[in-house]
Amino acid sequence: MKTRLLVGLSLIVVVPALTFLLDWRGLKQISVNGKPILDWAIQLNGPQGIQEAEKVIRQTGSAAVPSLIAALEARDSLLKKPFLSIASRLPERFRTGLHRRINPYDKDRLRLGAVRALEILGATAEKAAPSLGRALRDANPEISMHAAFALGRMGAHGVPKLVEALNDPRESIQFMAIQGLGMAGSEAQPAVPLLIRALRVPNKRISEQAMNSLILIRGERTVAFLAEMLREPELRLTILAARTLAGIGPQARAAVPALVEAAQSAEAAGMISIVDALGRIQPSNSEVSSILRTALHNADASVRARAAEGLNRSAATAGPLVPALIETLNDPFDEVRRSATIALGTIAAQNEHLIPLIIPALITRLEDRDFLARLFAAQGLARLGPAAATAVTALTAALKDSHPGVRSCAAFALGAIGPSARSAQSELEILFADSDKGVSGAARNALQQIALETNH
Repeated sequence: MKTRLLVGLSLIVVVPALTFLLDWRGLKQISVNGKPILDWAIQLNGPQGIQEAEKVIRQTGSAAVPSLIAALEARDSLLKKPFLSIASRLPERFRTGLHRRINPYDKDRLRLGAVRALEILGATAEKAAPSLGRALRDANPEISMHAAFALGRMGAHGVPKLVEALNDPRESIQFMAIQGLGMAGSEAQPAVPLLIRALRVPNKRISEQAMNSLILIRGERTVAFLAEMLREPELRLTILAARTLAGIGPQARAAVPALVEAAQSAEAAGMISIVDALGRIQPSNSEVSSILRTALHNADASVRARAAEGLNRSAATAGPLVPALIETLNDPFDEVRRSATIALGTIAAQNEHLIPLIIPALITRLEDRDFLARLFAAQGLARLGPAAATAVTALTAALKDSHPGVRSCAAFALGAIGPSARSAQSELEILFADSDKGVSGAARNALQQIALETNH
């Protein structure tokens, strides 16, 4: 009884004081549509009315920034901890009622809403950069994350604060800062050397995020740093550099000589990433063609598959490697045959003069033991349309394949071939009763295409 009385007396003193100190409406702010701007900011936390709040924040623009900065800089009352301590000792019904009257976490909701609003405003909120830099180090991880995002969306105005955070001893803060720099894109060029440093660290989470951010930043400077990293002996760094260049794609052409050089002595794990990068960058020089040709016969199946994928991406200039690619169709590994089949279909579609050479190869894959290889072969033939007329007999047989995906693709290919596929009409009609709706639908569409083009 005595304890409850003391607690009650304490609350009589604490609650009014806490109510006063937590009343964020005392902050200077503007009103929009009859509602304080900070109420709109809090609405961004959801669960309802988020889109409406986003619209209001965008429309208000820079006029909302001073209020949002003041809210972001708001701090909890010194009485918050005592309040929580006292409330935890109360009976459930008193504790629930007290929390309804005053929520000790209101400041967190306010500050989170403010930082989300600043994130929406992007470069318009450049004056908030110092406050966001401090919020990036906040104990609340949500506030920290959105502060990094807001600085990233500011572009050049937010980069200095993100760079400062890279030197924070806490890895969680470094991670957030790296994410923010990626969001700044090309405007984060000044941070590239520090991100290259982060790419080297043993912490996989940090290095992977640094890789993702460097891919978004791109630029000649990034490519030059990565090309230099390829020349280092550590395999892990070779892989990370090659993967990053692969993500950058065609804009990383300047790194091709370094990739070619690295391929001469790379271990299998490194070779996978190097071949993948060369394929994604899509170079057409003779040195790269030689590397891809050699990679098609590499002892590691993953390297062979990446080489085929690379040829698929540079199909327009891959003609000289078609014979080597056709040989790969006999590879014992399913992944390799699948990749080679896809590549051949793409190359044939972009190089008309190679169609007679490639169609027989695709026909053989219609009987592959792997259903995906069979499916990709049918898709490749479908891309060639009437030019694949010599494959009608094989595609008709594929209508009886055990896998519905293959049957469906075979029907689609016959429809694409058109009048030359008239001999398959009866088999297509049988598929009207197929248990798979996708197959029956493809068969009906194929017959319509054959009949339509025949009548024309």
